[in-house]
Amino acid sequence: MTDKVALPPHGVLEEFFGGFETLIKQITDALLKHADGDDETAVIKEGAAPIPAQISEMKTYVLTRAATATNSELAEVNQALRMSNAKGLFKSGKGLLGNIGSLLGKLGIQRIVQEIKKIVRLIFKTFGWAMPAWLDLILLIINQLLNLIFGTKSPKHAAVLSDAEVNYLREVEAAVDVMNAEARGRESEESESWD
Repeated sequence: MTDKVALPPHGVLEEFFGGFETLIKQITDALLKHADGDDETAVIKEGAAPIPAQISEMKTYVLTRAATATNSELAEVNQALRMSNAKGLFKSGKGLLGNIGSLLGKLGIQRIVQEIKKIVRLIFKTFGWAMPAWLDLILLIINQLLNLIFGTKSPKHAAVLSDAEVNYLREVEAAVDVMNAEARGRESEESESWD
């Protein structure tokens, strides 16, 4: 039986963002192996180039804010990250890289990346932070860049990936609506208990 080594409070956050960045690099490398010609190679390289820096800056922003968090807040975030099984998502994404040449493989990888981006939202929610509008836009830019590099093979691939993105955005919007409604309900219950 092996003992698990406990990560420092920020270690789980660093591990999460590092895993996200690594998966993006693995996706890019796999797409480059399947690229047909210089034009497709250039689109993949240049389209993917900004994403690791975006994730790295996101990590820096979160870690900077987390530096002022209480130990109980950090413990709660670490628990949420463990329960979300981000490591499993990274492993699944890597496992699908062999199928990246097919539309179904790309859709599967895209969906895994979308779920990973939901975990970014989970981090903010668990800390009790409001999700900045600009961060939503950065997550959208990452989606758009992934659609660009995934859609190089055919317009059909690009259209299907775009439809999947629209569905993802609707799903996120619906989830936010539910969370806001639940928060309003709790606030209403609390105010009624004081009456």
